[in-house]
Amino acid sequence: MTGEKRIDLHTHTTCSDGIYPPEQLIEKAAFVGLSVISVTDHDTVACLDRAIEHGKRMGLEEVVPGVELSSEENKHEVHILGYYMDYQDPDFLKALRAFREERLNRARKMARILQDLGLDVTFDEILMAAGSSMNIGRPHVAKVLLDKGYVSSTQEAFDKYIAEGRPAYVPKFKISPEEAVELILRAGGVPVYAHPGKTGDPDHVIYLVKYGLMGVEVWHPENSPEIQKVLIEIADRFGLIKTGGTDFHGEGRSKAPLGSIDVPYESYIELKRARSRAKI
Repeated sequence: MTGEKRIDLHTHTTCSDGIYPPEQLIEKAAFVGLSVISVTDHDTVACLDRAIEHGKRMGLEEVVPGVELSSEENKHEVHILGYYMDYQDPDFLKALRAFREERLNRARKMARILQDLGLDVTFDEILMAAGSSMNIGRPHVAKVLLDKGYVSSTQEAFDKYIAEGRPAYVPKFKISPEEAVELILRAGGVPVYAHPGKTGDPDHVIYLVKYGLMGVEVWHPENSPEIQKVLIEIADRFGLIKTGGTDFHGEGRSKAPLGSIDVPYESYIELKRARSRAKI
């Protein structure tokens, strides 16, 4: 890949669970020599405008609008990446707002349960722990428990209070992978199965093709070489776009540095071509 433009199609900002605001992420992308980057925050598009505008200022070829939707299949998390969707589409935004409201309700319930257990943990404190993140979740509850001295580590907070089966656990609102694919397609986006080597099953990629899945994330820090080979074979057999990225959340929170995975520039070109045939 010597001389080929470098791309990273999977990154996160402070709008979900990354540590950098979009402007700083884009500056880091420019610094490491990326031509194209996609911001794919979890279940939110709140930082896309800022990222895209700053990408223009920094001279990047493109900041591809993206999202990473959380779904569940048989109690296993499945993440579906979306690219080039109309992220201002009213129905799409309505669905994302519903996800956020469900997370807020979950946090409220957990705070009430912890208070019933005699722990002084409030919903407002959980919101403060989340900061600018649009993804309020158990890690923020754990941070409050840790900051207030009720536990000595984040892991202890989960093990003692908020893991599944523990007293303050509240189930997460879930959509199916099929619904996630459809949501992205309805917004004119290109749905891609995220890191099957981490949370999924390669056979499940094949299953979702009939629901409109258009790509699979082949290159990812947690896709082993063996899984990569299987995914490439599946992609070639079913005409799927092969994408990839570092899943960068920030130093200390990522398996690979920003831009450090060799993703073919052709992946970006194929995504752009796919936009015209994405809508349903």
